[in-house]
Amino acid sequence: MISRDLISQIELVSKALKKGSLAVIPTDTVYGIAADPAKPSAVKRLYIAKGRDKSKQIPLLAYSLAEVEKYGAVLNDAERRLAAKFWPGPLTMVLKVSRPGSAGQKGKRAGKSKPMFEGFRVPACEVTLRLLSMTGGVLRVTSANISGDQPAVTAQEAVAALGDYAEIVLDAGRTEGNVASSVVKVGEDGKITILREGAVSREEMESVLGDVVSNEEGVNRSIVFVCTGNICRSPMAEYLLKEKLGAKSGWQVSSAGIAASSGMPASRMAATVLAKKNIDASGHRSRYLDKDIVNEASLIIVMTAGQRDYVMDQFPAAAGKVYTIKSFGGKNKNMDIDDPVGLSENIYAGVCAVIERALPGLIAFMKALKE
Repeated sequence: MISRDLISQIELVSKALKKGSLAVIPTDTVYGIAADPAKPSAVKRLYIAKGRDKSKQIPLLAYSLAEVEKYGAVLNDAERRLAAKFWPGPLTMVLKVSRPGSAGQKGKRAGKSKPMFEGFRVPACEVTLRLLSMTGGVLRVTSANISGDQPAVTAQEAVAALGDYAEIVLDAGRTEGNVASSVVKVGEDGKITILREGAVSREEMESVLGDVVSNEEGVNRSIVFVCTGNICRSPMAEYLLKEKLGAKSGWQVSSAGIAASSGMPASRMAATVLAKKNIDASGHRSRYLDKDIVNEASLIIVMTAGQRDYVMDQFPAAAGKVYTIKSFGGKNKNMDIDDPVGLSENIYAGVCAVIERALPGLIAFMKALKE
């Protein structure tokens, strides 16, 4: 939870960025120095502050995948899989931008049709996400250190390195990570080119993309579990199914929430219940159910009949692929799994057990779809 004082600081920094200032800001990895991409003079000063070669683009932090696409980025299937797994998180992807001159790209390049490439990342930091939401959704951000020096993990270290260039500082304490993001470029075939080694390993990325090349006939299917906040029921279902399917099932398994805030971890009780089954959900970060997730899903599994009705009402593309999870668990008069948020570990364990009972029927249904 962000304090009122910190929210006030975020508002001040947002206003300063919109006016063309440079700002030292926290991320989930290290501290960065940021500029509004719609302010060319600010971006120019950012290059000077960093001592960066002008031929090298400064990456963009975005509030969400939707903002990345709004900026003009076009993701292939492999890139979408990596985004689903590692965003929000410490992975920067160099993506094709098909509409130069669109959001945040005003000036000389406007109107040109030649594609360009930009580095994008959605950070898993509530403070950074709040700032991005207040500042247009996208900022140019580079680590707050001189090129070649160690990155800063506190505001004080960032100020010591680049304080002469930044007009304002957002101090949210020490960052949770101390390693910069991995920077990669991914081909249509799922081949990964690592441009900078960082917090996400090649092995982690390749484990996500394995079924891109191994799945029969090149057909990839995805299943999305949906609840309200994407921190309790749907993460438990996601991780339980992943555990049962294994890494080479040909299915991409994820989750989302119809009223989720981006970047939140699984609730403590949900993580505890899963940990007792030797399942690590520490990497989970919540995301909001949007049109892109719905359109790409082969199956959408919700926790209540009300959520089923909501999804079908809001997203016509979901017709024919939305089911309540208990519809796979035998005969149930009550088709809902109630939200356990704020309740005891025993309640969470009960919810987990109900989900587990439904999984054999769901897996059989999934296999039938592949056939």
